[in-house]
Amino acid sequence: MLENYKNLATVGYQLFKPSLISWLEQEESRTVQRGDFQASEGKVQLKAKELALQQDVLGEPTSSGIQMIGSH
Repeated sequence: MLENYKNLATVGYQLFKPSLISWLEQEESRTVQRGDFQASEGKVQLKAKELALQQDVLGEPTSSGIQMIGSH
């Protein structure tokens, strides 16, 4: 809804700004200020960092991300 409003405003369509749009913009601003990651790309980047840390601690992970320990 917020994106649709922004697109219409960009092409010059004059609309009144409903209170819901104002609220969504404020929430979006707060999310950016807090640094929350809501996009799936952000989650993927965090998961990649987590796996890299596990690899540093545990050694080379398998394709499933689980360290296989052999018994001799």
